[in-house]
Amino acid sequence: MKGGGGLAEYLHRDSRWENIKEMNGNIFTIRFHWDALNIILTSLAVAGALLIYSMVMTIGLPLAYILASVFLLYIMLSALFVPYRIKLRGDVLVIRKLAGKYTIPLDSIVSARQLPDDFMETASKLFGSNGFCGYWGKYLSPYTGSFILCATERKNLIMVTMTSPKTGTEKRIVFSCRNKNVITALNKDND
Repeated sequence: MKGGGGLAEYLHRDSRWENIKEMNGNIFTIRFHWDALNIILTSLAVAGALLIYSMVMTIGLPLAYILASVFLLYIMLSALFVPYRIKLRGDVLVIRKLAGKYTIPLDSIVSARQLPDDFMETASKLFGSNGFCGYWGKYLSPYTGSFILCATERKNLIMVTMTSPKTGTEKRIVFSCRNKNVITALNKDND
């Protein structure tokens, strides 16, 4: 890690951190917060799926069973991509999802910056979700190019630009975090 002590030492000294829980030694976690649209879309989809499934049970047609089962399977698979925790472990930043994680080595981070609240209005989804079970997937913006989105809010977005150690190309990942000290800490670690 660059800069004597790095991110973990900065977190130890900064008493302004909220929603951060120190676990074992130098492991810190921040939970994602869901915005209202995310909660509404997910709730409506789950309620709709249950309603459709209960209606299908009364009809008794085999095709209806298949369609309802496929819809329920889609909902369950989408839930696997929901981000739920940002974790700092030693010299890596980890964005956890129910199925998998994004691991960002701190020494590969070029910059971290807060995005404007209206940033998502200019971004186009290539693959992923726009609110159901979070905002996740591959997106394209005319201002930043392509990026991976892993968020539960449309606002409070942080973009981390990193270089791939293998290819030397820049990659971008955007995640939501209400605590803006993360930006300061990530940039401080790479000064």
